[in-house]
Amino acid sequence: MNLIIPLKYRPHVFKLLFLLTLLVFFSCGCDSGGGGDDADTIPPTVTINQPTDAAAYTTSSPSITISGTASDNEGIDQIRWESGTGSTGEVSGTASWQAQIDLSPGINQITVTATDAAGNSGSDVLTVTLTGVTYSLGGTITAASNTAIDSDVNDPKADYTPNDSAEQAQTLPTPVTLGGYVNQPQTGEDGRSFVQGDVNDVFRADLLADERIVLNIAAPILDADLDLYLYDAASLELIDSAIARFARTESLAAPDAGTYLIQVINDRGASNYTLTIGQAQNGQSRSSLCLSHNFVPGEVIVKSIESQPIGAGAANALTAPGMRQIAGGPGRAQLFAISAHIVGDQTIQAQSADMSSQSPLLPGASMDARTRDKLDTLYSIKSLRSRSDIADACPN
Repeated sequence: MNLIIPLKYRPHVFKLLFLLTLLVFFSCGCDSGGGGDDADTIPPTVTINQPTDAAAYTTSSPSITISGTASDNEGIDQIRWESGTGSTGEVSGTASWQAQIDLSPGINQITVTATDAAGNSGSDVLTVTLTGVTYSLGGTITAASNTAIDSDVNDPKADYTPNDSAEQAQTLPTPVTLGGYVNQPQTGEDGRSFVQGDVNDVFRADLLADERIVLNIAAPILDADLDLYLYDAASLELIDSAIARFARTESLAAPDAGTYLIQVINDRGASNYTLTIGQAQNGQSRSSLCLSHNFVPGEVIVKSIESQPIGAGAANALTAPGMRQIAGGPGRAQLFAISAHIVGDQTIQAQSADMSSQSPLLPGASMDARTRDKLDTLYSIKSLRSRSDIADACPN
């Protein structure tokens, strides 16, 4: 059908068609552009794949390296990571990333977040447990070849072999340094020997002439008193003794090369000790009360405390246990003769070369009459040195 428009209306029709065309054009342009109604809302995808692609990881290293990838339909704008210890970092414009993370002991949560240009974000989380650092130590600990230990110490967990007699004597190499312990009953620390005591340790050793035996006492001098004796191993003849009162060290020397028994005696209290056998060191001297010293048996020189001069009354007190004054006077040293043999605080009348049952010596020990008299003199002096009114007592 043909539409005939009169000439006078044609300009108005053309204007109307032009306006309709513009209206259609702009309407189609707005609908097809998609700028406002179809905005990007898809978040990026983040993946942690090193050191593991699992959600949890355990390590003993205080610092680890993690890495991974990130992807988005419009591209990645930024990747950021952070952990509970405060470790943070970020990179821009990348699809792969790597981060160094410091850890704290226990559980650490690491979060990696990627953001795209539209502001969308996506995350991945890795939980890392930092365990304590452990090490393995292996080896062998051995004592030096010239060391030993008393075989009947107080420790109930230690190996135990009695060494209380000549028959039980513990054999020692030489030279040697031995650690030991002796105690009177009901003294010292709780342990194997607390109740019945361990007053006596006996050792066997092959010694050279003049080889030195040194006893070092650990306990304070007022708490314990240890003495040292030396015997011929074959005959049990007493060779020497060191029995000083209030001494931290006792020492003897072998007169000749041979096999000897060494006896450590506890006279009072409880104490650890070290027994050293070897060549004498420079400046090392023997004990003050040694049987082998040259002195007059049966005589003792006594000096009183200055505030308590030995007069008639004090002299009588000394003669009561078997001592007789033979020289000296008040205010100076006095010489006494011992009319009975004294062991500790007890008087013993010894009539033969065999010692009394009250003696601290080994059963079966023997000595000649002169040695016996000298030993009893030393016992007397040791007893006098424990008295509060005596400043000093020594052999003549």
